[in-house]
Amino acid sequence: MDKIGIVKLAVFIPLALAAAWMGHYLYSTIMEKDHEYTRIVQGDQLAIERLVKIREVMKLHYGVKGNYPESWDKFTQFVLEAQVPITEVKETVLRTSYGADSISITIDTLDMVPAFDELKGKLKCSRDEVTDLRNVPLTKHEFELTTKEMRGAQVVQVSDPNPVNPRRHKELKGDLKPLKFGSNMTPTLKGNWEK
Repeated sequence: MDKIGIVKLAVFIPLALAAAWMGHYLYSTIMEKDHEYTRIVQGDQLAIERLVKIREVMKLHYGVKGNYPESWDKFTQFVLEAQVPITEVKETVLRTSYGADSISITIDTLDMVPAFDELKGKLKCSRDEVTDLRNVPLTKHEFELTTKEMRGAQVVQVSDPNPVNPRRHKELKGDLKPLKFGSNMTPTLKGNWEK
């Protein structure tokens, strides 16, 4: 091999190695970004699914007790230990002597069933997994639960205090609000992901 061939080889080998390293680096960076994007989308989706389940428990708790659970322990205790009524509502329209209609509503309790059995189809989890409903998916923290009375009405808010999605972080000046349902100010159970 002559000197020109050796020089070409000496230049080509480092360039080929550099190109291979750059290709691997670009591929790894793209895959990392794709993985992070998938994790963020999945995190939002799982958090919404979990918030919907929590909201179902809140609705039932309010319907039975007239308030919302004050803590995650009381939330779990309600699901696992409470008995809830199965009722039948009958409306009867009565005509008064002066021609107006009067409605009589009769509510009859047919049976009492465990709250977990009533919620099982909506929660889609086992009794052992009920305690995990308070945890934000893909993280190691709990949803924030706030209940109080505002102007004679019970209000509840359940929110994600530390979202997986950086666009939902207050500290990062994200353009999206952290996922939540309910309000500290008005009696609603609407989720901020719903239009």
